[in-house]
Amino acid sequence: METEDTTERPSMNSTNKTCNSCCGKEIIDSFKQGYIGSETKYEKYEILTSLPKCCTIDFMEKEFGCKIYMARKATYLRSTRGTFTRPPKQIGRSLSAIEIAIPNGEDDSDDETQIPN
Repeated sequence: METEDTTERPSMNSTNKTCNSCCGKEIIDSFKQGYIGSETKYEKYEILTSLPKCCTIDFMEKEFGCKIYMARKATYLRSTRGTFTRPPKQIGRSLSAIEIAIPNGEDDSDDETQIPN
């Protein structure tokens, strides 16, 4: 006969709001200081992706003061690209053939628009 295990286990779906049970308060405080001192959003993403996996999106949003979009993106980056990563920089717009042919915006047609002295 099998005996039923009646011990209560934490749910896999429960969210850990404090994140202090798996990592120390000193570690989280040092991450916060680095986040506050960072100047670019890429540095902030590196710090958020370096947090332990037990730190949820809600925890990042409340403790670090970041937007929910940044917390979600950092969690996604951590799961797909690993820790201490940043999003790739976005490429600027493409130049048309006319803009490439006229490098500094100088055009011969500007002579017609100038007012004579």
